[in-house]
Amino acid sequence: TRDVFFLFILRPFKEDFSRLGQLTGPTRDLDVYLLQKEAFLTRVRPELQSGVLAYFKRLTLRRNKAQRVLASTLKTESFAMQLQRWEEFLKLRKRKKGLAADKPIGRLANRIIRQHFAKVLQDGQNINATTSDAEIHQLRIECKKLRYSLEFFASLYEKEAFFKLLKPLKSMQTILGDFNDLFVQQEMLYKEIQRLRKGTAQNKEEQIVALSALMQSLYEEQQPLRGHFAEHFAALQTEETLQLCAMLFGKKKPDKSP
Repeated sequence: TRDVFFLFILRPFKEDFSRLGQLTGPTRDLDVYLLQKEAFLTRVRPELQSGVLAYFKRLTLRRNKAQRVLASTLKTESFAMQLQRWEEFLKLRKRKKGLAADKPIGRLANRIIRQHFAKVLQDGQNINATTSDAEIHQLRIECKKLRYSLEFFASLYEKEAFFKLLKPLKSMQTILGDFNDLFVQQEMLYKEIQRLRKGTAQNKEEQIVALSALMQSLYEEQQPLRGHFAEHFAALQTEETLQLCAMLFGKKKPDKSP
């Protein structure tokens, strides 16, 4: 959209939706985490499960608080005006056009997809056994951008060839998503352990042991995913896939060399 509309037109809307994302994030993340309760209990010995249950009780309280904040914000006049501004913009028949507004949509789609595909290949080739979790998370974001672009422009391309390209990307996204979920879960556990150490909670040592055991279990599940990522990434940069990308989106094959 930045080439279709000038940035100064879009910036206020991007800021509005960025704030909305920050507002919805905590409730969404805690909802997802709470769904793991039964699975997490099976990861620790029975005598440690009470410590995990105490942790989830606190998470439930935090989730309820975050949800109340979200609900009250969505009822405010400022949020209603935000939606109204966006709706009015979408209904405008005459908008100030960006530099690419009059270009053929196919040419623009090809360029956007090629750029995202090249970025995924570049970042993916840098992943190794010592790559930080944060860098892997960044690759996950780049894959999301590529997939959103592919799906948004899907109707412009030959269906069978298009979905042949999409398949390895979806598989890689699954691995990256699982890896990131495990990273986030460990981060939350680590912060909770630090809070417990500084606090005066009842049976805090028992809870620390339970959460430490849970954190180790998640870590052991996360590490093999690095190897699984390499397998799925290899499928995304085969000669056949690169040729397919060149056929669909024009110009030469994406460069798979580091």
